[in-house]
Amino acid sequence: MKKYKPSVLADANVVSYAVSPPTDRDSDKILGYKEYSSKLFSSLKGFNLSISWTVREEIYLGNPTSVASRKNLVRGIEVLDITPEIDELTDDFMREGVFREKAENDARILATACFYGIDYLVTCNMKDLANANKFNEMIRIAKKHGYHPPKICTPNDFFRNYMNKPREVLDESANYFDKSQDLSYNVDTMKTIEYKEESILEECRRIRRQLHEEEIKDPKKYRENMYKEIEKMKAQGMKFRPVPPTPPWIKEYMQMCRERRAAKKISQKK
Repeated sequence: MKKYKPSVLADANVVSYAVSPPTDRDSDKILGYKEYSSKLFSSLKGFNLSISWTVREEIYLGNPTSVASRKNLVRGIEVLDITPEIDELTDDFMREGVFREKAENDARILATACFYGIDYLVTCNMKDLANANKFNEMIRIAKKHGYHPPKICTPNDFFRNYMNKPREVLDESANYFDKSQDLSYNVDTMKTIEYKEESILEECRRIRRQLHEEEIKDPKKYRENMYKEIEKMKAQGMKFRPVPPTPPWIKEYMQMCRERRAAKKISQKK
């Protein structure tokens, strides 16, 4: 019998921590992020690691030296393509207020993990993605679209508790966060974190905001450029995971959602 290999989606901040050397100024928490993020990319035989296209966009921006290190780290790792289903789920997360307006890329990363059936979404972002106050809503909306959300954890938590373990099928009342680990933080307690230790996360958020602003400035142009870049990367040999088939009932649900939104826009214009 083959050993179970969980599927893991790494967030952009995990990639950044993995290539960032430890310093004397780092707290124990940050040192742990760096150590286990690096371990995530050096232990590939134990699980199937991937990044989303959104993550790929983010790690290609920023300081040129850091970008070169991040690009080298993810070379050969599968990329999860954007699909209409992912866009629909992202839009639903945003309409329902699960994510802040400036955190749309976080919503898209979660939607990507849901669509591709990823077991673990590994992130150091406890403000948006790993917000325990919002997770019941994440579950509800994902299941409405026919998906089961991934378990969200830090790199530290993944290796301590989940490595080589099949993902448990948890219901809406289940606790997706281990309160004894890093994910005990939420939006309220984030105010107590020393942001001077969060330079990598702040850089990731700045890049995420930059991409968000570019998208809302001209959504059509942004999408056109994105799809051109995806095709370019495919032609250059970048490895993309095959897109799973969408069940007919999900396609019908998506069409129904589009018709409802169109009808709402028409009624608002009257």
